[in-house]
Amino acid sequence: MLLPLVLVIFGSAQLWAEDGLSLLERMSVAANKLDYSGEFVYVKDGKISSMKVAHIGATADTDSQQKLMALDGSMREIIQQDDIVACVLPDQGMGLREARQARQLFKFDVSEKLGTVERFYTVSHQGATRVANRDCQIINISPKDAYRYGYNLCIDTENQLLLSSELTVIDGAVLESYKFVSVSFDKVDPSELRSRTAPDTLNWMDDGSEDTNLDSKTRPIRDQKKWRVADNSAGFELEHYIERMSPVLQTDITHLVLGDGLAQVSVFISPLDASANQSTTELSMGSLNSYMRKTGEYMITVVGEVPAETVALIAEHTEPY
Repeated sequence: MLLPLVLVIFGSAQLWAEDGLSLLERMSVAANKLDYSGEFVYVKDGKISSMKVAHIGATADTDSQQKLMALDGSMREIIQQDDIVACVLPDQGMGLREARQARQLFKFDVSEKLGTVERFYTVSHQGATRVANRDCQIINISPKDAYRYGYNLCIDTENQLLLSSELTVIDGAVLESYKFVSVSFDKVDPSELRSRTAPDTLNWMDDGSEDTNLDSKTRPIRDQKKWRVADNSAGFELEHYIERMSPVLQTDITHLVLGDGLAQVSVFISPLDASANQSTTELSMGSLNSYMRKTGEYMITVVGEVPAETVALIAEHTEPY
């Protein structure tokens, strides 16, 4: 009698795991196509922020578009349209435009990366609860090593939108979280994505977005040096290789975007004379860690929502070839 019981328990556990991956995939697809708007709270470093979001789903002819607006503190807007992200900071009289490389909030683009996700994470369906007065499914994503964080997600049962997320360290402690307090799936009018601030009233910093999406083979670059991460112990694979103008440093930089199916890490290589003078610097802000090191005439800066050991490992093994 014991063997059949063991088989039933094992089979049920396997079914839960498959359901978790299936839900994760449906969430990834749905979030890009949905129209939705709502308000959510974001908690990081013990501070609570209130935000408003409006999102227009992608069509056969257009990419998805999104606007985030802070509801407390200084006025801030982040507007994502086409391949451009505009950060509007009217209290400082400035704006920043750059190309969109990272994924949008409320989206995990895993539809083509489930095999990679399974390699580094255990995904399980943990039941159901309610968020923002809506039924949602609880998904736990546990890292299989110390190079990445885990996630506790709750996915809308009807529309598969990510309604809440917790980012956790390997022992389960929560580093940051966000949760919808209200959400609507009515059609969003494009006017809701316009900034409240007239663009011509701001001083804009621009990274040359017309060229930003061109890779180093098609864009004129400062030199012919190529870069790679020689030691891939952490398992983050190259997703984008970009040469672009930094609006902050006012010089060409190389930007590598690495991913493991869920998390992303950015590697920036800039001329030393345009960068900080420290030989090595480590910084942490909640879940966000960065590591800087000097190599020859260049400064390498690695930033990501991954443990400090991960950004240090990637930085120490980034080299020209």
